[in-house]
Amino acid sequence: MRAGRRSMTTDRKLDKSVIPPGGYCYRVEALLANEHLDNDIRRYGRDLRIFSYRPGSKSILCPYWWKTAYGTTVCRYLGKETFDASEDLDMELVHRFFGNTDPFNLFVQDWALPDEIKICGIHEEEPDD
Repeated sequence: MRAGRRSMTTDRKLDKSVIPPGGYCYRVEALLANEHLDNDIRRYGRDLRIFSYRPGSKSILCPYWWKTAYGTTVCRYLGKETFDASEDLDMELVHRFFGNTDPFNLFVQDWALPDEIKICGIHEEEPDD
C-alpha cells in the first residue's frame, strides 16, 4: 500500500486461523442440499463471499480478500492493495474513481492477488483438499 492510504489491518485483530489452506484465497466446499447461490459478479469479493466454483461445489473467499468498488483488490491481512493493469475494467474503475492520477503511483500493480492467488503465504503448504 502506498503512502497516504489508510491501513486495512488496524480495524480489528487479525486471525490467521481463518485463512484457507493451499495456494488460493478461497476454499472449495460441496454445495449443501437445495443450496442456491447468487452469482452476481459485480458483488463478488464485496458483500458476496460465496460463489459457484464448478457443478456441485462453491468457493468461499478468505475473509481478508476484498475487491473494492474502484477496481483494486485488497489483502486486509497484509494491508496490501493492488490492481491488475491488464484488466480493462479495473483500470477503467481506478481512472473513474481517482481521475487522471496514474494508478501506478497509487497502488502496486500485481496480477496474483486479483486472481485470488495467495500472497500471504499462510497455510500455503497445507493441502486444500
